[in-house]
Amino acid sequence: MVRKIFLIVVLFFLIVAISLGTNKFMNDMGLISSARVKMIPIKNTTMVLQSGGRVIYVDPVGGAEVFKGLPAPDLILLTHNNPNHFDLKTLEAVSKKDTDIVAPVPMAYMFPDTVLGTLYVMKNGQKTIRQGIEIQAINVYGLSVSKGSYDKKIDGNGYVLDISGNTVNISIDAGTQNLVVN
Repeated sequence: MVRKIFLIVVLFFLIVAISLGTNKFMNDMGLISSARVKMIPIKNTTMVLQSGGRVIYVDPVGGAEVFKGLPAPDLILLTHNNPNHFDLKTLEAVSKKDTDIVAPVPMAYMFPDTVLGTLYVMKNGQKTIRQGIEIQAINVYGLSVSKGSYDKKIDGNGYVLDISGNTVNISIDAGTQNLVVN
């Protein structure tokens, strides 16, 4: 009897270990997805989210070729105008006439007519619904090198999204982008 219990416990932990290894593999391969939100990391802080038939590009940079084979965006979220977060040529290449583009206030006047879509400017604390997705703009902080802490407010937006019943928090900082799906 003790032997059966021991084998059941070992089998349980083996299944858990395999499951965790599979999740790590999927994470390493850029195929992270919750039950209803799929995230595809592209480059640096650039990513694509897919859920409920909607496609969201976050900080699209790197040229049109990095998005080849991916569906066109319904929504583009821009966090700030640093070149590793904002590339006008890439934005011109990936945005479509029916794309909604959400950007922070400091970027409001950076969009020529060559960028297709509709621009919505948000300041920290504002909420809106675009493409059926609830969006809240939030403060973001970068790394203060002299202090070694994340206390330098960045002139841009992070975003909290409600997608298909999931809360997605997109918080940028100096060189890193965190995605939390609850």
